[in-house]
Amino acid sequence: RLLGRRAVGEALALALQDDSQCVRAAAVDLLGRLLDSGFAFAPQHAEELRAAVGARFEDDAPAVRKAAFRVVCATMDASATGFVGLAADLLHRIRHEPAQVRGGVLQSLERALFAQPWAAPSALNNLAGIVSEADEPGEAMHSLLCTHRDTHEAACTAATSAALADEAVRRVALLAGDAA
Repeated sequence: RLLGRRAVGEALALALQDDSQCVRAAAVDLLGRLLDSGFAFAPQHAEELRAAVGARFEDDAPAVRKAAFRVVCATMDASATGFVGLAADLLHRIRHEPAQVRGGVLQSLERALFAQPWAAPSALNNLAGIVSEADEPGEAMHSLLCTHRDTHEAACTAATSAALADEAVRRVALLAGDAA
């Protein structure tokens, strides 16, 4: 309903073309909030919003590109039709982005692909599709899988530390019982 008002749509269109990168980034963020609001947009309007955000991938300002990547990543769904193409496109686009932008996109893709253990077969299908569509599949997969490893390495280290601490306590208790 908000975007049905012509003045609001025109204001957003102008904001996306503003000279100030802060205004453009804020406009992208607003589009993201609209997409994520749960409002039932007509399919054509939702696609127009996504296209407007996607167009900002080509913005000269890193802050605007980062906002566009953030919005796209926040609204992507690994089970949706077109996810594989979107993931391959994102991997292609972030190749020359700063590490901070690349990291955020890779973490989002990692979460989308590996979020649920029960989704492993679909995750493998998605990975196979991404490899087949990626410009440089080796680099794309390496980045994604390293992000997955890094994300879970801290959890694995914490779990291992906890298990070792539990075992040490158990052994101390056993020794204390033997000494008594």
